[in-house]
Parts: sequence; structure tokens; C-alpha cells
Amino acid sequence: MVKKAAPPPKEPAVTQPTGPTYAVTLTSVPMDSQVWIDGKLVGNTPLMSVQLVGGDHTVKMKQGDSEISQNIRVGRRSPSRHMWRVSDGSWESGF
Repeated sequence: MVKKAAPPPKEPAVTQPTGPTYAVTLTSVPMDSQVWIDGKLVGNTPLMSVQLVGGDHTVKMKQGDSEISQNIRVGRRSPSRHMWRVSDGSWESGF
């Protein structure tokens, strides 16, 4: 009788932050910048109504050789729209 090898141990479950989520819009001029939130690639701009748990997050955008990293606060009384102007490197946040 041939013994089967034991399956590898399961990786521990990653716990996700809990709490209310808020919609955030991330854009760039020009569009099509890659966007990372808290180190995870989430897509290209424009990103509309991205649901994030309230609190502090790091947003990084990259287009060609240009990139920017910004800390944003997400919540009921925090800006929900963020835009990067690639040409001059400016970052705008608004409600």
C-alpha cells in the first residue's frame, strides 16, 4: 500500500481591517496611471468609487518614469476625490 503525502499546511488567514467603508475616486491627468493602494496594485486611472475602510491609506500612482506616493485619510469628513497631475507632479484632493 502506497502512502499519500500529507497536504501542505494551510496558510494562516489574513485578517482584513473591519469597519465602515467609503467610496474614493482616484484620477490622473493624463489618465491610465497605475494605482497601488497600501502596496497592492488595484488598477489604472480613472478608478471610481473604490471602497476603502476608513482610516489612513497610502496611494501610489505611476505613469512612465513618473510616480507619486501620497498618504490619504478616508472617512466621512475626509476628501473623497484625489487627482494627480503628472506634468507638474501636483496632487489635488477634494470632496
